[in-house]
Amino acid sequence: MKNKILFIAFSFILMALGAAGQLAVKSGNLQGETVKEEKESISFADVWSGKWQGDYENYLEDNLKIREWLIPVRNQIMYSVFKSSPNSNIVIGKNQNLYEEEYICFETQIYAPMSREEIDILVNKLDIIDKALKEKDKKFFIFITPSKAEIYPEDIPDIYKSVAPKEKAESTYSMFMNALNQTNIAYYDSTPDVRELKETSEFHVFPRTGTHWSRVTAAICAGKLADAMEEQLGINLPECKVEYERCSEAASPDSDIYNLLNLLEKSDEEYYKPVIEITDSDKEDYAILARGGSFMGAGLNGLMIQNNYFSRSYYMENTFAVCPEGTYSGNFDSYDMLPVQEMIVDSDIIFLEVNEEAIPRMSFGFIDYLLDNNILGEEDNSELFN
Repeated sequence: MKNKILFIAFSFILMALGAAGQLAVKSGNLQGETVKEEKESISFADVWSGKWQGDYENYLEDNLKIREWLIPVRNQIMYSVFKSSPNSNIVIGKNQNLYEEEYICFETQIYAPMSREEIDILVNKLDIIDKALKEKDKKFFIFITPSKAEIYPEDIPDIYKSVAPKEKAESTYSMFMNALNQTNIAYYDSTPDVRELKETSEFHVFPRTGTHWSRVTAAICAGKLADAMEEQLGINLPECKVEYERCSEAASPDSDIYNLLNLLEKSDEEYYKPVIEITDSDKEDYAILARGGSFMGAGLNGLMIQNNYFSRSYYMENTFAVCPEGTYSGNFDSYDMLPVQEMIVDSDIIFLEVNEEAIPRMSFGFIDYLLDNNILGEEDNSELFN
């Protein structure tokens, strides 16, 4: 009852301020998924059918100046007063720790883990790729990254734990790592290092306001990644020292999901930025083809590619490719848009990043594309994966 009274009171306040806000508010910067409606031309048929009235209502709703003021006010009330998320995909956890819901469902096994058979099929594919690349004097490396729900399970709201299975099966991550260890595939799993860093650092390894690991965490793990690649692949890469310092503002991706809430207030999270020093720039000339998701951005790209650890890079993050001049760069929705075979031929290292939550969809179809299209010059192995 008290919450209802508060909500009604706030509603009257907003209505009273509405007229003044409409005159005073300038265009703001709403974030998240906001698409403005364009004004529709009028026709008798559209008026008769009711379509024009609906379209015009959407137009007014999106183009009233006050909307860009009311939405953050309404969202702030939901967030601060009612402890409710104004974005259905973002969960407010304990200690104001924000999560994307899918990571929680994966961690708590509300989403069932992969089966051992599915894990074996996936790792068998990776092993075939590894062996095929070695025959061509190329190197294959896998980078495993953790999810926020994996590192901060204690802040997951109890409601999710109450509906999750009481007895947990072996996790997808655990089965994947066990199977990977039965092969000779080179890899670096950053999860244990991030867990350790959580216990010893003064900063949050995943900011409460972000779905990704912090820029500092990513840089530290990227340094360890380079060391692992040197040791396991027998290559020479630059050396670096990663330190950090406080900063007053969040930079991408440290407040990515907090920004999507469209609130009035800034978060009270303390932010840090990495301070990177290349201590030894000696390296060999290697070209890399990297395929992964957004965690690869702050790690491999943020340290190694941006600091020229490689002579050339073919970089594919989610649905965006950045390649050397003369090769397609930009958004892609099919691997057929990219000269994948030429990219493989020109690369010395084939690199795959996978977040532990994304193991079931590892590489976004890239693994199957390589095998199904005979990109590596091997015979069709499709019968092995049925």
